[in-house]
Amino acid sequence: MEKETIEIGSDGWNSLLSEIAANYADGSLIKHEWLKEKFGLKKIILGDYNSVEDFIKAIDTQQFCYMSLVDRLRWQLLSDYKMFIKNIRGDGYTIIQPKEQVQYAYDCLTADIKKALKEATAIISNVRRFNDFEQQAKDADTRSRIGMMKQMFSGIK
Repeated sequence: MEKETIEIGSDGWNSLLSEIAANYADGSLIKHEWLKEKFGLKKIILGDYNSVEDFIKAIDTQQFCYMSLVDRLRWQLLSDYKMFIKNIRGDGYTIIQPKEQVQYAYDCLTADIKKALKEATAIISNVRRFNDFEQQAKDADTRSRIGMMKQMFSGIK
């Protein structure tokens, strides 16, 4: 009998959350393979598909499904159990130590702010010329506001 993909909010889903909370200590690794098995995602085998293209599509679809399930798991573990999992590339997810959780959140926030400011600067610095002087004045005001934000966040480490 083939296992069905887990349904968010189901008894199986809630059992998975409880199992992780009860059996995984802070700092421990939850392996990708274990999560995929718990999610009911079967191993994809090339021989099961008519073409390499179909095989690749199946891998992409499963990866999207896996990432969506992990995202929901991450936020539900946080809200229900005050546990946050972060990705350990290629291995799985680790539960952040409570004493590291606030700093991790701060580091994520500052990285996102710096990335957004860098992208905004690139976009506003590379606008093609146009002859709408009213819009150019509005754009100058927006550039000024972005410049102020850059100054305000420049001291963040």
